[in-house]
Amino acid sequence: MDQYLSPILYETNRRLSGSGFISLFSTFFIIVQIIISCYYLLLPDSEISSFLDVFIQFFYLGYSPKSFSNYLRLIVICSNTFTFITTMIFVIHYQMHRKIQTWWLYILRFWHGSLFNITIIPNFVLFFSSFSYYGKTNESLTILWIVLHFVGILIVFSNIEYTSIILKMNPFLSPSFFNVWRPKVIFVVLFSLSIPSMLMPLTDIFHNWAKFWPHIAYLFVCFPIVNSLNQKPFFSLFLNSFAVSLPVFITTCTIIAILKEYLNIPSLLYVFIPLSIFIISHIIYFFIIKKKQNYIIQFLSNDDSFLEKRKDQYFSDENISYNDSFFFLQTGIQNGCYLVLTFCYNDYLLLKYRSNSDLMILLAWISAIFPSTTGELNKYLAYSKKLCNLSFSNRAFLHQLQRIYFLRESDSSDESIEDLEMISLLTNETISYSTTFWSIAANNTDELNSSIFTGIAYATKTAQVKWSEILEKYPNNYIFAQEYSRYLIDAECKFNEGTNWLIKSNIMEKTQKSFVDNMFKSFLHTFPFYLKDGIVNTSGKLLPGTANIILEKLDIFEISDSLSDFYATSSDSSIESLTKGEANKILPKGEIRLTMEKALNTVGIPISTKLRFAAIFRLVFTFGYAIGITIWIIFSYGSNKILFKDILLLSNVIDDFERMSINLASLFFSSYSQKYEKENQDYLIYNDSNKALIDLSNFMDQLYSNNDKEDLILFNRIFSSSLVDTVECSILDTLKPVYKEMGSTPDFQLRGFIYETLILMVNSDVEKQHWLFDTNFCNSYHGNYGNQKTILNLFTYLSPSWKGIFNGGFKAMTSDIIKNRTSSLLSSSPVSLFGVYTTNNTKKIASQSDKSDSFSGLSLLELTLSEIFAKRTTNQEDTFDFQIMQEIDQSFAFNFFRSFSPIAIGCISLPALILMASAIIHVKESFCNYLIRVSNEEMKKASKFLIAKESKGPVPTARMNTHSYRNLSWIWNMIMAIIVIVLFIVQSFYGLVNYNDHLIITQHTIFSILQRSLIYELARDTLYSVFFYQLENEGFHTSEGHINNSPISSYDVNFKQVEYDLKIYETLELLMEEGYDDHLIPRINNYNDKIDEFKENEKCTLASKFYQCLSFNRLLSYFKNQIKEIHHSPQLFSIESDEILYLIDIVN
Repeated sequence: MDQYLSPILYETNRRLSGSGFISLFSTFFIIVQIIISCYYLLLPDSEISSFLDVFIQFFYLGYSPKSFSNYLRLIVICSNTFTFITTMIFVIHYQMHRKIQTWWLYILRFWHGSLFNITIIPNFVLFFSSFSYYGKTNESLTILWIVLHFVGILIVFSNIEYTSIILKMNPFLSPSFFNVWRPKVIFVVLFSLSIPSMLMPLTDIFHNWAKFWPHIAYLFVCFPIVNSLNQKPFFSLFLNSFAVSLPVFITTCTIIAILKEYLNIPSLLYVFIPLSIFIISHIIYFFIIKKKQNYIIQFLSNDDSFLEKRKDQYFSDENISYNDSFFFLQTGIQNGCYLVLTFCYNDYLLLKYRSNSDLMILLAWISAIFPSTTGELNKYLAYSKKLCNLSFSNRAFLHQLQRIYFLRESDSSDESIEDLEMISLLTNETISYSTTFWSIAANNTDELNSSIFTGIAYATKTAQVKWSEILEKYPNNYIFAQEYSRYLIDAECKFNEGTNWLIKSNIMEKTQKSFVDNMFKSFLHTFPFYLKDGIVNTSGKLLPGTANIILEKLDIFEISDSLSDFYATSSDSSIESLTKGEANKILPKGEIRLTMEKALNTVGIPISTKLRFAAIFRLVFTFGYAIGITIWIIFSYGSNKILFKDILLLSNVIDDFERMSINLASLFFSSYSQKYEKENQDYLIYNDSNKALIDLSNFMDQLYSNNDKEDLILFNRIFSSSLVDTVECSILDTLKPVYKEMGSTPDFQLRGFIYETLILMVNSDVEKQHWLFDTNFCNSYHGNYGNQKTILNLFTYLSPSWKGIFNGGFKAMTSDIIKNRTSSLLSSSPVSLFGVYTTNNTKKIASQSDKSDSFSGLSLLELTLSEIFAKRTTNQEDTFDFQIMQEIDQSFAFNFFRSFSPIAIGCISLPALILMASAIIHVKESFCNYLIRVSNEEMKKASKFLIAKESKGPVPTARMNTHSYRNLSWIWNMIMAIIVIVLFIVQSFYGLVNYNDHLIITQHTIFSILQRSLIYELARDTLYSVFFYQLENEGFHTSEGHINNSPISSYDVNFKQVEYDLKIYETLELLMEEGYDDHLIPRINNYNDKIDEFKENEKCTLASKFYQCLSFNRLLSYFKNQIKEIHHSPQLFSIESDEILYLIDIVN
């Protein structure tokens, strides 16, 4: 970093001082953040109002104890990114071109040096709050926030260490209220205050006394803060007293916040007590520091004759500590104390604390202020160079002081003579390359090839790098300026720029003796009393005595500014800045040379336009691609709300169908006009509403598997006469509907659902047409529940891995049961868990399930429902849109970005590379063609002219260097490619994490839905088995009379159905407990503490509501055991049994 970033920061300090307004804004913002952290981050969420919540989010850039603002959080991330990118751009551009643009300095001074500091505390708080938020929500997007904030913290540390401290440790002082002597102390305080602030988001995991960890942290950081701030880090007395009072304010806020947990302290007292104590402490500290400062001024302003008597003991008797040594030194220089200006106190500190780098740097800084104390500066620099393990900021500041020293001593130092010899030799070598080139061109034009141009380019680039270092080291030495002018004219043929440097060197030579450097000038602007009181003169020489001498301001200040600034300005001046007459006066054949330079520059103009266009294109493309991926990540993985919403709708839909499936039996039983009265009045409600709730799906299975047409006709007549007449006229009026919050009664919808099932069994075309155009059920269901579209969309979220287990694992486990099934439909669909088998198309698809691994009961349900709804909406004017919504397929998106990223990288890098290659070839061909048209005589004259210009005789022909020079232009392509690759890796990683979470959540949801569906299946088939057992033994009643024998013998089938359901349920319990092939289906039990707590804990302990208070697992265990008991002994139970009614109660 010393050679990459430091030169840019040196120039920023030298040419641009800080803005008082921006410093005021950033300081105010940081103070408000500290006050908020002491006041409101210690409060519980319930005491923070909505206005206060927004206020905290604004100053903490997105964080509040109550909520998060992702928009403000993005501001922090964007500021971190902007800081990093601009720093890299400045460093790379400077290394490539060795030029500093003025607009860089403004960004570094105002953004990196001031405004970016307001994100220090928010970066830490947002980082730890993301951890807390991830623990609460388990959202995958939060991992991305954590990574981004962690990278932001690294950027904050890097910016402070390598940029902010150096910009605030500016040797070129400015008359600002916010000047800082020791910026390291300020940043240490900010980091110390960030520690308790970042613990605030973690308080949710603490309980009892542990929730006071942030309060304890605040109390602990107060002690190092007090110790650091006692070193007088600020110039201003007011700011120093304000800073020292800050720990008092923090301690008071912390104590009152702890008391507020146990006492009812009003909000006004909570706010005004710490504020009042802070104001009082600030006033007290102000007078304490003022008194101490007056004592130091008196101590350091004693007469020299008094020091001669007690010179050895004067300072040692005062017993000045390390922290006080800074205070004494800073106070002495700010007030012009005699013992500091004469370096008596400085030398005492040098002997006592010579191993302390911070103090040595400060001593060297004070000695560098005055041009007349160069000897003292050399002494302190020599001591400082011997120190080991200097920090980057100290090394950078020391280097700035060395530059000032070289600037003042450049004329006479031995190092400047060595540098002049080195750069002159390099200039002659570069000129010799040009001489050799013209010799080759004159003797044999066929030898003009790319290697010659490469060698010249390498030599020229090496010379440019060295010259940039020399001009930076000796910015005001006219001898180096004259030599650089010779290099530009004879080596690079930049006649216009070289002539300008020759003019500047003449101005330097005339004004060098009266030069005053910028450091001393900025010091006089900050402390003008030095000049007014006659302590120094305008040349920086310390004057004896204390008489007031008023000196006039000299115009030389303005001259020095223009001279010291010329070397850093860009050299893009126009060729026509010199007139032809002026050029001929300064240079031989100046007019011809300027014309030639202009002609050669026009060669590269067309291709340079293409290169700029390519650079702009790849920049726009890179950011567009990055923004596109970022937006896709946010919208694809930002939240699982859509997933959970659809899962919730899926649960509601299945709940509706299960209730319909159960309640169909009440209509079925009522159609036989058989009353089941119960003597126990406690269960009358069950007689009315929950009487024998049994599904008709097994009837449908039997009908599909039965080939006897007479049975079908008999069955159809029974349903036609019973359901249409009896149910519609009388039964629906007597049955009590199942409770539903809004919409039509479920009885009305159930009647329509029965009609739907009937139409699928009717052979008559007339009856089929009648039912086909009846839309009562669809209209009522759509108007009240609106689940049609949801049903069709639900299955796009189902996990492919679950479907594989669904069909493969269960199929193998239940193959022995399936072989014994009498129902052909159940045999062809081994896992019929949803009980919907109602269409001929469904039956055909089901018969092919053994041939397809992707088939499942879910697709069966989907196809069945889609056909039903499609039929009911074919010929209606107000049709419903049941088009399946196309959701983003995550795996498709991954593959797309994985495949497209190499293309994107190629689009970013290839155009620039192609155009660069085209430009090089075009320029070389054009120049070679131009040279071929020049006569040999002219080339020989040019070669002899260059050789004759050397004062020491002809320059020997240099050996051509044909190896390629490693240009840094490829760094732009590399950086942009890295940006795209990193974004893609982050997107893929977090997409994969979120996709896995997506699968786990979906699979666990399917488990839960499957478990609930099995419970309904078990209840339905058990009740149906009991009903058929009773029906086959007692017969049943119809409108035509009593029938003793059932037309369909179904008890055996239903008995096996219950046995099958029990095995499936036990298999499901095993999967939920142990999982299946962990990477496919993890176990659902012990996956989430809250879910396990809900399953294990009892809801209540009231004996009168035993069944309502049972825990979920106990209820399921009771349910399963009850089913087993009924299954093994059906003859002991009937539809009227209490156990059956309990079973119905559990299901409902």
